[in-house]
This record gives sequence, C-alpha cells and structure tokens, in this order.
Amino acid sequence: MRFRRLIIGDNHVLSNYAVMPLNFTLTSGQQIRPAKGFQEWVSHKWMDFCHLTGVPSQIIYMGDLTEGFCEKTAGVGIWSADKDDALNAFKLLHLILTHGKDIETYVVQGTGYHSGSQRGINLDKECANEINADYRMVLPLEKDGRLDQFAHQSGGVSLKNADTGIKNEIDFAENNSGKYGYPLPNNIWRGHIHRYALRGDDKVTAIQVPCWEGTTPYMARKTSFIVPSIGGIVQDFNEKKLEPSIRKIIFDIPQDIAIGFNEVELLRIEKNRFEAESIKGIERELRTPTLRLETITANKREEGKCLTSKSIQSNRKTIGKHLPPS
Repeated sequence: MRFRRLIIGDNHVLSNYAVMPLNFTLTSGQQIRPAKGFQEWVSHKWMDFCHLTGVPSQIIYMGDLTEGFCEKTAGVGIWSADKDDALNAFKLLHLILTHGKDIETYVVQGTGYHSGSQRGINLDKECANEINADYRMVLPLEKDGRLDQFAHQSGGVSLKNADTGIKNEIDFAENNSGKYGYPLPNNIWRGHIHRYALRGDDKVTAIQVPCWEGTTPYMARKTSFIVPSIGGIVQDFNEKKLEPSIRKIIFDIPQDIAIGFNEVELLRIEKNRFEAESIKGIERELRTPTLRLETITANKREEGKCLTSKSIQSNRKTIGKHLPPS
C-alpha cells in the first residue's frame, strides 16, 4: 500500500495575507470570510491542494503555523489577536487537509516571533496539542531505510536567495557526517523562506518548502516584492521500497493579486514602527545620565519632560499628515 507524506510550510494563520478557513466564526461570535483578492485566492487553493493530495498517511508542518500577534506593528496585519481564534482556525484547516481522518502528524518548531513568544506562549506547540501532533524542534524520520530530517530554518540564508540556505545545509550535513559520524540524511527539509528550491548531490537532497502566505509588507521591505511560492510537497513511498518520489504542488499566483496588501496598510505599519522607535529612543535618552541633566534644577527636568511629550505628539501629527484616511 502506498504511503503518502505531505510536507506543509509556513501557514501563518491570522495573517491578512495568508490562508484561512473560507467560513469562520470568531470567539466573539462574529462570522468572517477571507478578504477579497489574494487571501480569498490562497484559501481556495488550500481546498484545491487538499483535494489533489487525497487522504495522506502522514503530515509534517514546518513551523510558523500562525502569524502571531504582530507586536512590532501594533497588531496591524492580522485579522484577530485572540489566541483561541488562531488555534480554532488552524485546527479547521488541518481537518480539511486530513479529510476528517486521524492522521499521524508532526509539527516542527517555528520562529518565536510568530509563535507568540512576546506574550510568553508558544502557538506552534499549542496548535500541535490541538490536533494531537508530535511537536519537535528538529525532526528526523526514517522509513524504508531512508532518513529525512525536518527543521524550520536554514543556516546562513537570506530571503533573496532561497537556495543558499539549503546548499549550506548539505555542506553542514556532509561535513558533520564525515568528521563526527552523524547520520547523513537522504533528504533535508527546511521552511521559513517562503520560496521553493531544491538542491542536491549524489548523497543528499535538500528541499526548501513552499508556504501559504503571500507577500507581506515585511517581505516587501526585505526583498523588493519577491513573490513567495504557494503550495506544498507530496512525498510518496512505494511498496517495493525504492527511492520515494518527491512532487511539488505550486499554484501560480495571478498577476493582479500577487501583492497581498495595499499601500494604505504599508503606510500604517511604517507609522506604528516609527512611533514605537521614536518613543523608545526618547526614553533611552531620559534614562542616560549626563552632566547637563545632573546640574539643572528639578523644574528644568519637568520642563524637559513636557518638551519631550510635545515632540512625540508633533511626530505623530507629522506622520499622520502623510497617511490616507482610515
């Protein structure tokens, strides 16, 4: 009997630019649907992917199952800041992928920022608990005498060069195997970069897994609007225990929705970031002892604080002038 493994990268549930259930009820009772444009398209492609792959034997989620709560942008870019909404939405997407069956599932640890570490929680782990999945930081799996290794990030990688990291991973694996006797994987799997790539030699193949989130304002700043790869990977093991097949399913994004956000959102995010950084900078200056501050009177100190407060307000007004109306 065929054994089918699905490898799913970076869902980023909660993001305005990522997959979500086509119909979803928030914990508040409000019913919502994906936003028109990219989010609606990618959410339908999740349904198509689930239909194309059928009932799998095993599922590997490559981390960053949710977007987290976007603390750096004061919550701009997510459709809910409720942990239960994140868990319920991911669980619903998982049920669609499994066709309601009880499927062996693993979750690999993603990045702390997207897991809610700034709130002291781990959404990747909590999502894993919701679907009864095994949660690991690094996941080695052996089947039919072949070793696959799964982890979220690659070493020495940038968003602009998707295959740099997996090339490094091959070098690391072969060096460590020869020098220290570590088991050499047949396949190395990585997520995080949101773009598909494959590299290999006669010993090891490394695969950068696609994702389920479109171009975000963060990616636009880092990559000049490089468009991610949307989809997943199917790995089929055959009865004769020959080398398993690896098949990518990647959906071409229509040109008119390739950028998953609008300029208004980008400007709001930049405004929030600028305000937060300005306030932090002023607070640092107030905490730094100087000769001038030590010699002025208490009244002068109070005056300085008032001036500081006025300058913050002035900054906010200046930024607000450049923003379109909400």
